Amino acid sequence: MSVGAALLGVRLRWFPQLLLIAIWGYWMRMTGRIRAGRMTRYRHMEELLKEMKRRNAALEKVVTGTEEHHIRLEARRSNTA
Repeated sequence: MSVGAALLGVRLRWFPQLLLIAIWGYWMRMTGRIRAGRMTRYRHMEELLKEMKRRNAALEKVVTGTEEHHIRLEARRSNTA
């Protein structure tokens, strides 16, 4: 067996393991476990939840104000009629 054939055999045997390691590294980077200094998915979800709660509070204020205004208008209409 020549040296070239032996190296080819080693490369072919190691290729699946190296491919798995590369896929694992890519997956870890995409899921945020290796990213340093970036927001993880958990922190991202926390930020989204905070923003959603803030928006809900603002919308409730608008709805409450609109309902109160509607009640006042109805009271004026009933008093003038």
